[in-house]
Amino acid sequence: MARFQYRLQNILSMKGKLEVLAKQEFSAAQQAYQKARETLDLWIGRKEGLEAELEDLLGVGAMDLSRIGETSLQLRYVEKTIVEQREIVAKARRVLEEATERLTEVRKERKTYEILKEKEYEEYRKEENRQESQEINELVSFTYGRRKANGNGR
Repeated sequence: MARFQYRLQNILSMKGKLEVLAKQEFSAAQQAYQKARETLDLWIGRKEGLEAELEDLLGVGAMDLSRIGETSLQLRYVEKTIVEQREIVAKARRVLEEATERLTEVRKERKTYEILKEKEYEEYRKEENRQESQEINELVSFTYGRRKANGNGR
């Protein structure tokens, strides 16, 4: 009996490799997004610390104007950096969403070819079973015919 040979195996293998690449892209995008979020959280924490420091400086009776000015400058810098970091986070989120879509699409394509392979294998098995049944029937007919010809009609 012939071995099952899926005619689209090369394409299925290629789809599997594309899925591995898409998983790697997704993982990299996910890590970049997470890192961008963590950086944003650090800047937000720094801002909150500077706001608290500035509040303390303004609340003290003897005001240190140079420190207030320096803290205000730092606070403006941090606020500007937070705006920029939010843009970086938004871009990383878009890249992650695109990588997720690509991975989903590649998985669907691979799954489609796997389903086609399963269907083709089922057809192959049905044909194998049909041929086997036909061979058995021919063998039984042949054996029965030989017995009858020998006068042993059982």
